[in-house]
Amino acid sequence: MSQLALNLLAAVDQVLDLARNNRGYEALAQAMDYAEFRFRTENDFVSTDRLVELVQQLAASIGTCDSGGQVRLGMALEEALRMAILRGNLELSPELLLALSGRTEDAERWIVEGRMEARYRDRRVQVRVKVTA
Repeated sequence: MSQLALNLLAAVDQVLDLARNNRGYEALAQAMDYAEFRFRTENDFVSTDRLVELVQQLAASIGTCDSGGQVRLGMALEEALRMAILRGNLELSPELLLALSGRTEDAERWIVEGRMEARYRDRRVQVRVKVTA
């Protein structure tokens, strides 16, 4: 057997092992009664976006919602976390929030600048998530 054939065989074995492991995780997730997490994240959309994705994946794996419900859950959680950062932690006025609506780059600039100010520097977003069927 050639070296290329041996390498291909090893690669196929790795892919099959990965697929078997993923099925095992899916079965384990479906057997889960609930998942509960507590997070304390920085005031940035990157951290909160990852958190939203995690919650969406958990909700889907437990069978809490279909793909449409997963999207709605993500949108609601994303908006709540944005408000926690912008309105709660950085104390942006409703008028400024309205002016920043849909302008993510401007909102990111406010976050970066706000995180440098002494009165906002130590503020974090604290989230408790419990996903149940």
